[in-house]
Amino acid sequence: MLADRYLDAELRALRSHLLPLESFRPAPTIDERAAWEKVSPDARQYYLEQAGKYLTWTWPPLPASLYMDFPRTGRRATYETPYFARRTALAILTLAECLENKGRFLDAIIDGIWYICEESVWNIPPHVAGCARPNHPLRDKNDPVVELFSAETASLLAWVHYLVGSRLAAVTPIINERIKEEVERRIIDVFLKRNDYWWMGFHSQRVNNWNPWVNASCLHALLLLVPDPEKRLAGTAKALRSLDRFIAAYPPDGGCDEGPSYWSHAAASLFDCLEILYAATSGWINIYDEPLIQNMGRYIYRAWISGRYFVNFADCGALLSPPVDLISRFGRRIGDRKMQAFAAHLFNLNPQPDAGASYLTRRLPALLNHPIHPPDPAEAAESPYLPSVWLPDTAVMVAREDARTGRGWFLAAKGGHNNESHNHNDVGSFIVFADGRPVFIDPGAPQYTAKTFSAQRYELWPMQSSYHNLPEVNGVQQRQGREYQAHNVVYRTDGDKGEELELDIAPAYPEEAGILEWRRTVRLEREPVPSVRIKEEFKLNKPSGQIILNLITPLAPESALPGEIILPLPGERPVSLRYDPTVLQPTINPIDMEDDPRMTHTWRNGLVRLQLSVTQKMKEGRFELVLTRK
Repeated sequence: MLADRYLDAELRALRSHLLPLESFRPAPTIDERAAWEKVSPDARQYYLEQAGKYLTWTWPPLPASLYMDFPRTGRRATYETPYFARRTALAILTLAECLENKGRFLDAIIDGIWYICEESVWNIPPHVAGCARPNHPLRDKNDPVVELFSAETASLLAWVHYLVGSRLAAVTPIINERIKEEVERRIIDVFLKRNDYWWMGFHSQRVNNWNPWVNASCLHALLLLVPDPEKRLAGTAKALRSLDRFIAAYPPDGGCDEGPSYWSHAAASLFDCLEILYAATSGWINIYDEPLIQNMGRYIYRAWISGRYFVNFADCGALLSPPVDLISRFGRRIGDRKMQAFAAHLFNLNPQPDAGASYLTRRLPALLNHPIHPPDPAEAAESPYLPSVWLPDTAVMVAREDARTGRGWFLAAKGGHNNESHNHNDVGSFIVFADGRPVFIDPGAPQYTAKTFSAQRYELWPMQSSYHNLPEVNGVQQRQGREYQAHNVVYRTDGDKGEELELDIAPAYPEEAGILEWRRTVRLEREPVPSVRIKEEFKLNKPSGQIILNLITPLAPESALPGEIILPLPGERPVSLRYDPTVLQPTINPIDMEDDPRMTHTWRNGLVRLQLSVTQKMKEGRFELVLTRK
């Protein structure tokens, strides 16, 4: 898409449109005071207060022993917590100095630059793909790796140089020289030289969010810092070709199979790329008219439930803080008022100027745009909720009882396969909310460790199908792999009455499960009585009494009458789950979340696995679960 539009054999068109370094002004520097004086008082106060804390802060050390902790123990947070703390501090201090312009934060900024430039390597310990000696517990400083956070570090330093470089030069030119030297040596030169990184996509590897995420950081570092016109040209052209691999792999419906949290680094990182390319070519590179690009942006509000809850299939937490300002800007670029209304709604939930903006590329526009362009009356009146969504390529359905208020039932369900990016074995699983409160959920992913992305990944309980809302037959769960997928997926809508997804999930299980067919239909009904219905029809190769339907809930199920379970919703009407007691028998089992910080943060009151087991041996059968409000 990008190469076809903008790259000819000799790169003549790109050469004529790509701005030189001295003409490239993607944002106001500290010397352009008018823009900084217009920043909202709330945003100004927020950043000055945050930066003030760093004036007496001790920059955390990153010794070799800390780096070696990951290969020794599998723990990522030990090194990553102080690593990211350094970078967050530098970003906040830089913006505060731009706002105040008194030099109060300058020494702390220089300290941050120096600490980061003195780090032997910028990659985090788990990200060693492309290293000459990946199996060693320490990295060779002469073998720099371009990965997510080494590239992001380069982007951060390039922005600091761009924003406050004049103030740094007044102290000593050595600081700016050091930034340029380290960024070019560690990232730019390696990016230009190597074509074998898997995330680039040049050798048929499957790419994911890494592609636009790393390309965005490399583009910012290159275009903000490098004066050499040939390097600027070559790097930009290379990024365009690499980004094409990511775009080509994306489904036409714009769905992100990695989940909404990774949208912030997939489609949103592509937006970061498109924005700097737009700025660096004075608007010449502009593909916002492409339906695929528009659908990629829209996914984030199509996957939204309510408040901070999102449809969290794959390695995605249920509670998210997406980049609000970026969503607003994306919506404006593609002319999507619903997306802009969604951003305004999120902003009202969390009006902090850095909401969802973790690094400087996004913190800067979020600060300058704060508050989010107070929406015009038409945008303010626009409901951010959608009545239904069907993503046919991603095989994800969303249905909502009341799109005006967002209250009532919410249902999401998926088909797909078990080799998706950040995959969980969850073909056919569903999510149910009532009045914006979780009823049956996807647990999400635990805190990342060495095991998360290893051959032992599916030993982790949150990745297993029996800890999703799915059946287990003969003690056998779904299996990982592209061949384990849904068949005969059919989405139906009958307008205002409801939506449903029907699919056969038997192919997602290995042969030893003995499942010939398992037709699941999940339906949201708006009338005559609002409800959610789960219908199961199955055929096995022989009778079995080991058939269990697993349901994962953060609520405290209570057995009521035979055939009914009550799920109390704090502050709301309880949920009634009805089933046939002659066919199914419930058991309630708390889930041990093993004090995992990600899990306990999201599900503070714990999780329960409600298991409905058949009461007799069956070779084929049919049963239905009905959810209503008491």
